[in-house]
Amino acid sequence: MPKIQTTGPKPLTDQEIIKAFPQARRIIPAKIREWKVVRKSVLDNVRAAIERGKGYDPDTRAVCFELVMMILGLKLDEIDRHLTRLWRLKNLMDGKESADQITDEMIERARSFPIESLDGLEMRKAGRLYRGLCPFHSERGASFTVYPDGGGFFCFGCGKGGDAIAFSQLKYGHSFKQAVRFLAGGMAS
Repeated sequence: MPKIQTTGPKPLTDQEIIKAFPQARRIIPAKIREWKVVRKSVLDNVRAAIERGKGYDPDTRAVCFELVMMILGLKLDEIDRHLTRLWRLKNLMDGKESADQITDEMIERARSFPIESLDGLEMRKAGRLYRGLCPFHSERGASFTVYPDGGGFFCFGCGKGGDAIAFSQLKYGHSFKQAVRFLAGGMAS
């Protein structure tokens, strides 16, 4: 879906958060410990569910395992996102910013990259939008739309959409980090 621009304040970068909240130096390690406890609890629930499922026939066990992983896997993903952000903030506070690290500024630069200028896309300007053939499926009519003002794209044929990072991931098979580096580093133009 196209990115909807809001008129609210711009989110703070990691560096701005650390400068604005000096108490983060003591809060972040405590939050990391809390999220680790929550993560361990969820993993214990997964292990317990797997143990309970051992008494069932293989088909029932497989269905139960998929349900457990679907429900608890989403929770684990959420926990891991929180832990990753907290670790990034802690490392930044400790002066251990990794050369491998993706910064908020890099992500913003990548998201604002003009999708219509990427190689292999033949786009026509249609008012404020760009339209062309979708690079993700075969088609005769132009159902692929780029929204330069919102920094997004959407194909009305296959339903794929997102920002420049999502486009890079779909089109070139990049991971999130690779897509950010590709777009923010200017290698895409």
